[in-house]
Amino acid sequence: MDYYALQGTRGSFEGTRGFGDPPRIWLEELEPADRPGKSGPSVHWRLLAEFEQEFIPDRVAARADAARTGHGGSDYWTMKAFVDAFRRGEPSPVDVYRALDCSLPGPLALESARQGGVPIDIPNPRDFT
Repeated sequence: MDYYALQGTRGSFEGTRGFGDPPRIWLEELEPADRPGKSGPSVHWRLLAEFEQEFIPDRVAARADAARTGHGGSDYWTMKAFVDAFRRGEPSPVDVYRALDCSLPGPLALESARQGGVPIDIPNPRDFT
């Protein structure tokens, strides 16, 4: 189980915390804080699903297709973006450098763990020759 959260001054996102727990969002423009600048619960969270049709209707429409692919549907969207770019004659939205930016930390983290947790610099693939 993974948990993602993003906190900002005018909005926040909290991902699923467990099975059946839906992702939530707070946006100041929709739900102003009761107690701005104070600690403690002061915002009204809404279910992220309330905004799906407005902001990501293509993802809602393709949910069944995406569910048949790996990694919770993310493989579907990665391949769709690549194929769509290819069909339009445009560059892929994820180039080789961005792919390496996302991939290199994994094996280097494993190597760090094998060495007792020593820090290992992650190289910038743009510097590869």
